[in-house]
Order: sequence, then C-alpha cells, then structure tokens
Amino acid sequence: MSIVKEEHKATLRKWHEELQEKRGERASLRRSTTVNDVCLTDGFRLFLKNRQIKWQDEPEWRITALALIAAVSANVKAIDERQPFAAQLAAVMSKGRFYSSVGSKNTG
Repeated sequence: MSIVKEEHKATLRKWHEELQEKRGERASLRRSTTVNDVCLTDGFRLFLKNRQIKWQDEPEWRITALALIAAVSANVKAIDERQPFAAQLAAVMSKGRFYSSVGSKNTG
C-alpha cells in the first residue's frame, strides 16, 4: 500500500528530470542547509510551479514537507523504481549529511 498518489509520483519524476538539466538549480538545492534556504532556491520554485502550488493556498507544514522532499530528491541522480528511495540515497548521502539537509539537530 502506498500513500503517494500516482499523479504525485509523475509530477516528482517530471520535476526531477527537469532538475537534472538545470545543474545550477540542483546544486543550490543540494547546498541548502535549512528549510528556509531550500524555499528560496529556483529549484524549489520550479517544483512548486510543476505542482501548481501557491504559497498562500497551502498550510505551512505542507510547504515545509515539500521543501524537504525537494532537498532530499536533489541528491538522487536517477530515479530507479526497482530500489527503495533510501537505497538510492545511500551512495551519495551519509547519515550526518541527511540529518543536516533536513535541518535536524540529531546527528545519529
């Protein structure tokens, strides 16, 4: 059972493909150290645009959740449906870097 709708997966895949072509935007997401940093990147704005989301129409927690998804997804080079998302991140992101990217004080 998946709580993620197919349309959301398709939107994420489309954004991820566009992000691979826009290396500067991907790099800015990867360099972000806080949720606020992520929200200020062009890569995140592209993500919101693809989902047709307007800041004023969404609760604050949802924008935060989307920012975290964008930040973590920017570290995945290619989406492989055969592997779990965490396995795709394993090669490029250490546990400490993951905690840093989501703004957690816990360093594992």
